[in-house]
Amino acid sequence: KADLEKIRDGVRAEIEAKGANKFVIVAFHKAPYGGYHQKESDVKTIVQYWVPMFEEMGVDLVLNGHDHNYIRSYPLKGGVPSAHGDASQPINTDEAGVVYQVTGHSGEKYYAMPARRGDMEVLWTPQPSISSGDAAAYSVITVGKNEILVKSYSVGGILLDSYALTDDTSMLLAA
Repeated sequence: KADLEKIRDGVRAEIEAKGANKFVIVAFHKAPYGGYHQKESDVKTIVQYWVPMFEEMGVDLVLNGHDHNYIRSYPLKGGVPSAHGDASQPINTDEAGVVYQVTGHSGEKYYAMPARRGDMEVLWTPQPSISSGDAAAYSVITVGKNEILVKSYSVGGILLDSYALTDDTSMLLAA
């Protein structure tokens, strides 16, 4: 626990040092939401120690691997979807919360998506083909001054998912 607090304090200091009004993207291996591992102790620790800090510090996007599939959450606050809006509109992470994305299918190993259950309700998989096991996936992330654009593709070049994050309310008014 002391090590976790030390690491968390270091991450918090790093985020604070980057200044206000900047996007914050965090990447680490095992996802707090969305996979098969929600009942495992290390994932529970991530949810307990890291997720509240992500929300407190204004993290916009959390990228994970480990699970060999593609999934993306609705914006979450405290593990609860705060918005289910139109996927074609930018997501204001200042208001709506943190978006979690797992793009962990880059080889032959693949996990079929489990049937929807309580902890899976936070997920949004825009196309069934993303989870069908027929295509490895990768994401291209473009960070601009007022927007993060995420496009995820199959290795064959098929667009699987596309979304925009903003922490600037004026972007939403223009959309």
